[in-house]
Amino acid sequence: MSIFLVALLVILTGFVNSACGPLPPQTTPAVGGQCPGDASFVDTLAPYEYRVPLGQEFCWAYVKTGSTCTLVVQGFQQCYQVQMLNSGKSLLTFSRSKTCGEIEQVSFFTSSTETATPTPVPTTTELPTTTPVPTTQVPTTTELPTTTQEPTTTTATPTPVPTTTEIPTTTMEPTTPTPTPSCCQPGGAGRSNIFHAVNPNNVFLVPGPETAEDCCTSCVNDPLCIQWVMLTTSTIGCINYRNADSTNICNNAQVSIVESGSIRCSGEGCALTAVGN
Repeated sequence: MSIFLVALLVILTGFVNSACGPLPPQTTPAVGGQCPGDASFVDTLAPYEYRVPLGQEFCWAYVKTGSTCTLVVQGFQQCYQVQMLNSGKSLLTFSRSKTCGEIEQVSFFTSSTETATPTPVPTTTELPTTTPVPTTQVPTTTELPTTTQEPTTTTATPTPVPTTTEIPTTTMEPTTPTPTPSCCQPGGAGRSNIFHAVNPNNVFLVPGPETAEDCCTSCVNDPLCIQWVMLTTSTIGCINYRNADSTNICNNAQVSIVESGSIRCSGEGCALTAVGN
């Protein structure tokens, strides 16, 4: 995989509001028969299952084949897959194709999900001030003597008849409105290149779409999909992003990425309603 693709993956998953931090390299050589990093658990026997302890979250795994370690995040990938089992605590990785190499060991990496409780800041209530209203003294009224006025005769002036000026009418030619593109068509609201920072648990690769419009449409058709991106320069292709671990992607920092879009964030993109919101 090229340096450009690795850098792009770091951009897509590095701006995260998570204790996991940015992703390590996509591939790296094994050192002394082990993948680098402080792994939480290393399994050398199939089905390569690890039960994540309470208070921890899964970040990523390294799959060792020969002398090479390959990075795997949660969801579907080209050769390997990591998924949560029904208990919601175990992780499993396995090979999709014989051409991907036989798995020798899997190193699982986790991070603590505990966060410090912020100290509330006391508020001060300001009492309203009362402004005295000045009193106004009412003056006394002096009665004036009455005067008898002689009646006057008024001659009525005739009222002129207004003239009417006819205003010519103008016939407006009907105009044909320009149709508004749909959410995922070029120029549509879902193709605005708006993208929010994510963590590895938000990533869901979608096989099949070959264009940005198809990738956008796959996100619209998935009621859990919040945003999408189409990596046209790599074999990864279309990626959808869903909320995970009670974290709303729409509240994360916003960046601009070519061939991406917001589908279910209020006030931006297509602004559809996500399931559970």
